[in-house]
Amino acid sequence: MNSYKLIDKKQNPSLGFEAERYQLDEYGSEHIHLKNDSKELVFMVMFRTIPENSSGVAHILEHTTLCGSENYKVRDPFFMMLRRSMSTFMNAFTASDWTAYPFATQNKKDFFNLLDVYLDAVYFPILAEEDFKQEGHRLEFSKFDKSSSPLEYKGVVFNEMKGSMSNISSITWQALTKNLFPDLTYKHNSGGDPETIIELTHDYLKGFHKKFYHPSNATYFTWGDVSAKEIQNFIDKKLAQKFKRIDEAKLEIVKNQKPFNKSVSAEEPFTPVSKEQSGYQNYTAWALGESFDIEQLLEAHLISLLLLGNSASPLYKALESNDIGKSPAQILGLEDSMRHLMFICGIEGSEKDSQDKFKKLLDKTFGDIVKNGFSQDQIDAAFYQLELNRREISSGSMPYGLQILLSMAPGALYKADPIALSNVDEALKSLKEKIKDSSYLQDLVKRFFIDNQHRVDLEMVPDMELINSRESNFTKTLDLIKSSMSSREKLELVNSAKALAERQEAVPDKNLLPKLELSDVPSEVVYPATKKLSTFGYSPIFYDQATNGLTYNSISRKVNLSSIDEVGDLMLLTTLMGKVGAGDIDHIKLQESVAKVSGGISASTHFYFDKTKQLKGRVALSSKYLPENNDEVLDLMFKILDSSKFDDEKRIKELMFQNFMGIQQSIVENGHRFAMLSASAMHNQLGALHEISGGLSSLFKFAPFISNNEEDAKKQIQKIADLSVSLKDNANELAIISNIKPNKEQLSFIKNINFKKDGDSAINFDFKPAFLKVAMPINTQVNFSAMSLDAPSYSPEESPKYLLLASLLRNEFLHRRVREQGGAYGGGAIYDPFAGAFKFFSYRDPRFIETFEDFSESFKWATKGDFDDEMILEAKLSVLSDIDKPASPAGEAFKDYRFNVEEKSQKIRSQYRKKIINASREEIIEAAEQLKGQPNSCFSIINPNLEKKASEEGFQIRRI
Repeated sequence: MNSYKLIDKKQNPSLGFEAERYQLDEYGSEHIHLKNDSKELVFMVMFRTIPENSSGVAHILEHTTLCGSENYKVRDPFFMMLRRSMSTFMNAFTASDWTAYPFATQNKKDFFNLLDVYLDAVYFPILAEEDFKQEGHRLEFSKFDKSSSPLEYKGVVFNEMKGSMSNISSITWQALTKNLFPDLTYKHNSGGDPETIIELTHDYLKGFHKKFYHPSNATYFTWGDVSAKEIQNFIDKKLAQKFKRIDEAKLEIVKNQKPFNKSVSAEEPFTPVSKEQSGYQNYTAWALGESFDIEQLLEAHLISLLLLGNSASPLYKALESNDIGKSPAQILGLEDSMRHLMFICGIEGSEKDSQDKFKKLLDKTFGDIVKNGFSQDQIDAAFYQLELNRREISSGSMPYGLQILLSMAPGALYKADPIALSNVDEALKSLKEKIKDSSYLQDLVKRFFIDNQHRVDLEMVPDMELINSRESNFTKTLDLIKSSMSSREKLELVNSAKALAERQEAVPDKNLLPKLELSDVPSEVVYPATKKLSTFGYSPIFYDQATNGLTYNSISRKVNLSSIDEVGDLMLLTTLMGKVGAGDIDHIKLQESVAKVSGGISASTHFYFDKTKQLKGRVALSSKYLPENNDEVLDLMFKILDSSKFDDEKRIKELMFQNFMGIQQSIVENGHRFAMLSASAMHNQLGALHEISGGLSSLFKFAPFISNNEEDAKKQIQKIADLSVSLKDNANELAIISNIKPNKEQLSFIKNINFKKDGDSAINFDFKPAFLKVAMPINTQVNFSAMSLDAPSYSPEESPKYLLLASLLRNEFLHRRVREQGGAYGGGAIYDPFAGAFKFFSYRDPRFIETFEDFSESFKWATKGDFDDEMILEAKLSVLSDIDKPASPAGEAFKDYRFNVEEKSQKIRSQYRKKIINASREEIIEAAEQLKGQPNSCFSIINPNLEKKASEEGFQIRRI
């Protein structure tokens, strides 16, 4: 049984797969299979979903399809399968005009288990009204069983989007797409505008599913060492004769937006994170070509690299250094996730009515480029970046195979050729020939940005009262609804809430779902092999990995620090490394030189406890490049390490402001991470280092540059310069990762570098643990809370039971309490063995104090042993899935190198993993007993309206 016809087949030797394109006779759906020897098997089903409003129907449908289906009548099969499988990735995405359901696993049995659950979910969901209320929106009393309490809007997506639309980047994105594509679905908020979400009905949601979740409207994508026929037979068996084919002409597809004859001007209000940073923002965006045309796509990417690749690029240079704004905007560059390509540029920190000045800045910049062109060095460097990006087998937040499949999606969505989008090599060759014509790129700039009237000029206007005004409108609406409700209607609402609560508390029949056993899990994992290269008195660490011809390296330098303030200075130093001048060249020349020979040079810090519990640290530079550029890259890296210059105060202030704004604007998007960092920093020494290096406290280190205090700024720059000099003679270590082993001559620079092992690093500073409760009010409609406790640090004997406890608390208790009942978008528990901290968190949470009560109550649940052997098995699968998750070949090597630096050998890691597999129920209860009742630190990022409540509950108030 196989009714799929092969309609195209192409080899892709540079990326190591054969692309096969099939069409199903019965429904017309397509299957794109990338056949290769990868053990990580990837599946994705994608539907065109085209909203007609901003009710979030596609987004809420994505959630509710995963709440039970015809063959899997359990309340939450998606989250249950997260812990019943060894998946390396499970998710669902709602984009502007499509919805996708991807997963990945290294286990073939697991692959087909998940495939069955996913297909059943998308094609045969129950779509119960209770799930619509839980995941979408509902009216409920704040105390659900007491009609005397205030009436509230609740729902997971409702609260998620309240958080999202508190984020300046989300607001800006919506404003740009609304004005640039007024005739297309892109004008709507596919995630949902909270003010419109509450208008969505359950019947409309079901109708949307019927219209779009149909095999004729689906494309299947698969990757890995599994046959296309086997997958197709499985899908055939699942769907055969269950649907009636929809004629292709009747399928809804996003069309082209009619080009503008005249550019559009618009403004949009937003609420800044803090009053002190309430400047205006200015943007211009253009509609360019089509995302499914490989030649147009590569042209646009090349132009984007030429204009914005680094501080030496002409447009980025203009956005960094002008008298209009203080820094380039956070949203910048080419966007290729819709039918039309969109190019965005902007600035932050401007004054009112700066849009005309901004437009003139852009006109002058593009005019100069058209007149003078790009230098050959700039063109060579940008094309080099394109080729590097093409070659790199990256890890990131999703599997490499899924990244490739998503890059092909526009071809399927808009009825073009998906396989053509993966065959970049021929298009690159064609583009390389075209750019030999010196006027070709200038003509593109003229066509894209000067002659192109399909553009929007957007001014983002700060409004400190916007969020409060929206909340006030919700409150007035709710008061009006409640005042008009009869006693009977109130009782019905209470009964409905009780029914939902009972449903959420009901124990699901897990046996309805497939699962893996521990016998399906490999008893051992294979770690990357290391070698020592014989050179000039020092032997660099070398990993022979399948990197597709790229070389990666890391140079780490040991540091000695004696105060937490110096750790903050080191963070500022790494912020500047590679972005200010070095040696005899300024920052422009340095960035040009780096771009010519590498994919960039990045700086970072690495703090850790060694096996004697001594706190240590390193500053590291890393890069990727083609092996023939080895000498030049390493020369530049050591130039940056040894001779960075801090004499350009204007440049330093620009960079500090950019980083300050980047951190501040990411708070609403990553509030749970900041809250956990702040909570652990109060009682954990390593946590304090991580927090000053990348948490909310880092904002205070930028203060002299933000407040324009010249004297304090000069003092801080001097401290950075002094620290840089003090590190110069410290010992270095080099790690190289490549499938091409460098020869001795390529490493001759080692003769002049200090690679001795003496002068070991040590970080010693006074640290007094404090178990406090702290709240930080910012302009957000939802809250982010965290609690942190001391726990044992990394140990094969002790750590596994805490990992399993965290998994049990997250999946069996907190998911229900914090997400399903509390309405937060996310929440859980995390054990950090490297710092020795056990943390709880909530994300986009409508509640505050109640969430901390759930955190504490979870220990009571665990110490009672209210979990069975099935739950323990699921916890083990979940933890093993996480630690076994494959990275890219280079990523696996870097991970191994980092563990070895921290003196956690492969032998220790194997013992650690075996202990997870063999951990007992009693050990998990023991871990809960050890944590229960311990002092804890609490930190919450809250809506300003909760400040009084926070003070009453004993929280100290801290401000940005």
